[in-house]
Amino acid sequence: DISFSLNLSTKSVMESEFKKYLKECITNSPIPASQLGFEITETALAKDIKETVAFMEEVRSLGCSCYLDDFGSGFASFSYLKDFPVNYVKIDGIFVREMIQNTADLAMVISIMELAHFMEKVVIAEHVSDASIGKALQEMGVDFAQGHHFGRPRPFAEVLREIVEDPAQISNA
Repeated sequence: DISFSLNLSTKSVMESEFKKYLKECITNSPIPASQLGFEITETALAKDIKETVAFMEEVRSLGCSCYLDDFGSGFASFSYLKDFPVNYVKIDGIFVREMIQNTADLAMVISIMELAHFMEKVVIAEHVSDASIGKALQEMGVDFAQGHHFGRPRPFAEVLREIVEDPAQISNA
């Protein structure tokens, strides 16, 4: 039940050499493609929509998932949710952090979650810093949460060494 999601920069999504390299890495990885996901921000989508959608469809055809990262803070968020082939929607932490104290932030989290669920997307809340936010998100029906409340970021290679049966398969993770 372990999966990995990697943030991709706007620049990397546009570079053909990087995309070729990424496809090779996915194909040769000791981790099944179904356990890999790629996070793309709304900013990356806005740079070149056609190119980004083609990239997302290609990655999904390899068995990976695509995440729409930092959702809610871009200029055309809801049209992106409707038009792009993503499996997951990550609610921007700017709304999650203060949702207990700020009813407008809470309304945004609920609105994004309900719309994403209506469109059959899995919802992840970012920047969960304490148990009260985690509990509130769980009670409202958010599918997953991430943040320092659950654990601090760690180097990818360190995590791989813990889960891969043959650590020799890990070259330069």
